[in-house]
Amino acid sequence: MHNTLSRSTAFHPPAACAWPVWESSVGLTGTADSKLVWFFWGGPPTPPVPQTRGEARAGEVAPPSADTFQSRHRRRPAGRADSRPSPGAPGQSSAGTAAVTAGGRERGPEGESPRSCLSLGPMDRSAGACGALEGSSIGSQKDRVVTEEEWLQKWQTGNIGFHKEQGHPLLQQYLDVLLNGRSGLRVFFPLCGKAVEMKWLADMGHSVVGVEVSEQALKEFFVEHSLPYCEEPVPEIPGAKKLQSVSANISLYCCSIYDLSSSVVGKFDGVWDRGALVAVNPCDRQRYVSLMITLMQKNSSYLLVTVSYDPNKHKGPPFYVPESEIKSLFGNHCEIKCLEKVDDFSDKHRKWGLDYFLEVLYILKFVA
Repeated sequence: MHNTLSRSTAFHPPAACAWPVWESSVGLTGTADSKLVWFFWGGPPTPPVPQTRGEARAGEVAPPSADTFQSRHRRRPAGRADSRPSPGAPGQSSAGTAAVTAGGRERGPEGESPRSCLSLGPMDRSAGACGALEGSSIGSQKDRVVTEEEWLQKWQTGNIGFHKEQGHPLLQQYLDVLLNGRSGLRVFFPLCGKAVEMKWLADMGHSVVGVEVSEQALKEFFVEHSLPYCEEPVPEIPGAKKLQSVSANISLYCCSIYDLSSSVVGKFDGVWDRGALVAVNPCDRQRYVSLMITLMQKNSSYLLVTVSYDPNKHKGPPFYVPESEIKSLFGNHCEIKCLEKVDDFSDKHRKWGLDYFLEVLYILKFVA
């Protein structure tokens, strides 16, 4: 016995489309079993690497629903840090924030305790705005180049420790800062991978656009969230594809980010940049930032997460981006405020040879 969904005769997909259908059957024991199968129009796409879906695995917390996500974030008074530990990604320690709370100190260079960014005045661009980091030098990382093939290989082999299956706690905590009371925004996810936050924001009524070189990552995103999607070429970019949800509120481009322009993707009201700037080769940062600036609307908001550690002890990625470089890259185009630093040090970073690892969150305001 099969339960299928009827197809609307009015639906004309632009190219190849995928639609999820629950197939039910009665097993030998007389119990009903069901599984998710996919119907394809225009030929099935290249299947992604199989992923475990459904209930959370043992020891994990299931990703929150859109309603849960909206209820979790809350506006915090300026100058007041959250004392609760932030949840870490699976396989990572979540003791970072707890260590800050319990000991009253964050790990820092040479035993220093950098100040909390939240205690600063609004849009402070002074040298001490985010505490004393390691200085402007990025060590040997300045010549480090990671090729597109290397990134594709990471996805093919499942070496994606940078992906957070539960989403990033800093976005949950500071979502109000990004949205600023607005609804129906266009939000950009550069180097998006299969970030679960894209689904959350789309479920809240925003329009999400992402870009990623790995087609596998983009297809895994739609499959893991049971989202029907269509594929179509991007006429302005030879060889590029756009994977778009049938509801049209999530559009993911499979191409190099440097092939994008505002004439292709339009401009955005908000950006969530976690794992993008810190993944860009140091020699390409100015090119990346110049592109991002052209994609921003006036009065838009840009949440940026960088990382701080000793760049002489780890070659990256993620790459160390000092505060001075953030100001140099963005300072002439927007107002910059450092919101928070989180001690994210874990066994993984210890294996890299590091003795501290901080995540640093900035809000960039592109004023009219």
